[in-house]
Amino acid sequence: MNPPKAVPPKAVHTPDPEYTEKARKRKLEGTTNLLVVVNEKGYPGIVELMKDPGEGLDVRALAAVAEWTFKPAMRNGLRVAAMVIVEITFRFD
Repeated sequence: MNPPKAVPPKAVHTPDPEYTEKARKRKLEGTTNLLVVVNEKGYPGIVELMKDPGEGLDVRALAAVAEWTFKPAMRNGLRVAAMVIVEITFRFD
């Protein structure tokens, strides 16, 4: 018999990070990838940088994701902690 699948966490409140002044002046665009451990209450417990576009955007992405909230992962009807990769793309408009 196969074990029941877990339902991954889903972001529900995702305020955008702000550009740094340096990145804005350079019109820098890029993607930051973060590994996030979402606890059973739906809050990011651990946030680790995996990819950095430079000019301080990594710090802005880390700070923003630390404020996010998630619908927690579920397994067997119970809330559980789970890892998710978050990708934030910075685009200069």
